[in-house]
Amino acid sequence: MELEVSDPFVREAEVRPNAFKALLELAMCNGEYVVDIHRGWTTQDVGPVDTMWALVWHFDADGQVDRVVNLSGDQHQMDNYVWANFPLAPLPARLA
Repeated sequence: MELEVSDPFVREAEVRPNAFKALLELAMCNGEYVVDIHRGWTTQDVGPVDTMWALVWHFDADGQVDRVVNLSGDQHQMDNYVWANFPLAPLPARLA
């Protein structure tokens, strides 16, 4: 199955494929949902991340992904990493 993803962190991972690593621990499905449990960690940038993640993928009647919930085992750690490595654009640009 081919997925089109517009998440900026996924695009960042494609540009710098060694910045994030993941180790799949568990994957389960029931025809409507897929649950992916994995350990994810960073290998570059400021502020390391090393935590467990759960992704809950939902598929519509046509078999297409229509939503994904991303649950972090340590959201505070991930927030610190994002703030340290992905600065916000100046306020006028964010409001445009």
